Formats: sequence, C-alpha cells, structure tokens
Amino acid sequence: MPDETESTEPRESRTAQKIAVGSVAEGVVGAGAATIAVIALTGVFPQILLCVATITAGSALMLQGGAIAGRFSALIHDASAGRIGSTELGGGMTAEFIGGVTGIVLGILSLLNIYPLVLLPAAAVVLGGALILGSGITARMNMLLVERIESRKVAREIARQAISAAAGVQVLIGVGAVTLGILGLSGLSPVLLSLVAILAVGISDLLSGTAFAGRLVNMFQ
Repeated sequence: MPDETESTEPRESRTAQKIAVGSVAEGVVGAGAATIAVIALTGVFPQILLCVATITAGSALMLQGGAIAGRFSALIHDASAGRIGSTELGGGMTAEFIGGVTGIVLGILSLLNIYPLVLLPAAAVVLGGALILGSGITARMNMLLVERIESRKVAREIARQAISAAAGVQVLIGVGAVTLGILGLSGLSPVLLSLVAILAVGISDLLSGTAFAGRLVNMFQ
C-alpha cells in the first residue's frame, strides 16, 4: 500500500507539470495578443495589428481548449464516477476550440482586407462568447483537479475561492467583449472598440493561464 501511494504522487506531479506547461503557453500567447492590441491603440497600423491580435487571441483560446483537454484526461475518472459529466466536459472544450478557430479565420480574412470592419467586431463577439461559454466548465475542472492534487484543506479552500473569482472575471470580460463587438458591428468606431475587446480577451487568457499554472507549481514546491 505505501508503494502504491508513493507511485501515485510522482504520477500526479507529472500530470500537473504537463497541464502547467499548456496553461503557461496559453498565458504567453494571451500576453502577446494584449501587447499587440496596446501597440495598435497607440495608432501604429491599428487595423493591421488588430487583425494580428485577433489571430493571436484566437490561438490563445485554442490553447485554452488544449489545456482543458489536458485537465479532462486527468479527470476522466471523475467523469466515470459521475462527479462531472463527459458531455459537459466536451461542451466546454468545443466552445473554446471553435471560438478560437473562428477568431483565427476571421482575423485572417480581415488581414486579406475582406470586409474587415464587419469581421473584426464579429470576431470580438465570437471570442467573448467563447470565454463566457467556457468559463463554467473551466472553473469546475480546475476545482476538481485541485481537490485531486492538493491534500491540505486550507489550500483547497483558498484555491476554490481564487478559481471562482477568476471565473467571474472571465465572464465579465466575455460580456464586455461581446458588447463592444456588437457596438462595433453597429458602425460605432469598429476598429477602436474591437481593439479594446481583443485587449480584454488577451488579458483574460494571460491571467487564466498563468494563475492556474502558478497554483499547480506551488502545490508541488
């Protein structure tokens, strides 16, 4: 029995490290999208950089979907035990992945100068909607993963509160991005509002990725 416990701990550590790498990648790409958006907001090729930032933000959402997939593999026994539904997990991954791919496609089309003033605000709506749809399942999986890896009750409670707060912030950012995208589609400063929306999405990906990776690393120090 002790040997089984000892063999389980390194396996949990390796799983956490793999998930942390994916989450860090998500955060780095999100930071890139936010940085590009900030540069564009200063007036440096705003429309072109907005297209690039949209593609980057879409890539960050795809990586977030990949990180969710990694947590899914770590939590597959929870799904079989009925703690979380497999259909719900698949829905969360699908929202992140499809939202990211759609954002990338719309960004590329806009970069080719195909109705950019329509497609860029539409991309903001799509990316914001993906954040909203994916926030709930991401929070639940993070909580289950923390409960599985972290044995200290106080640390688990702190992590739960942090995860709940992060999910709330993600929803607010998603709602804001959708609102700005809709206003942009109505013809009200589409480039400026889309830039602000993509900046917010990039910051959300940065905070989501690095915060979760940091929690996992701290658990094994």
